[in-house]
Amino acid sequence: MFSSGTTGKPKCIVHKHGCLLQLMKEHQLHCDIRPGDKAFYYTTTAWMMWQWLTSMLASEATILLYDGNPFYPTPAALPKLCRKHGVTFFGISAKYIDAVRKAVERDPKLLSQLDMDQVKTIASTGSPLVPENFDFLYSHWPHICVSSISGGTDIVSTFMLGNP
Repeated sequence: MFSSGTTGKPKCIVHKHGCLLQLMKEHQLHCDIRPGDKAFYYTTTAWMMWQWLTSMLASEATILLYDGNPFYPTPAALPKLCRKHGVTFFGISAKYIDAVRKAVERDPKLLSQLDMDQVKTIASTGSPLVPENFDFLYSHWPHICVSSISGGTDIVSTFMLGNP
């Protein structure tokens, strides 16, 4: 893992087995990840969320990887992908949720394409999830635990998580 380079050249960050134990704790206690769950986090391999996602394998979850535009061919592309593969944990940026909410406001028919009945948890990061987006998610999918999470590259971990 490398630092972002915002304060100079990127620096290598070495982690040991304690990091994996921390991530397993986060996944199992704070995200309710269980053997057989299917997890998807829209991320690049350069973001620490990639490490966070791939370490879900240690909790015996299946992970789904995606390379492409999250809005192609429609803003419902990722929820459709989650539905198709039975994803139970869906991780995404707060900006994506905001964009989908605004797209539904412009075209309410889009809502029928956002079938997320099998999803147990939505984790949002990258920026705080604003109240309007919590309201949007809970008004349409009250069964989903929505967590606005925060963490850091240096610790490859989170500072705050949900409580299912």
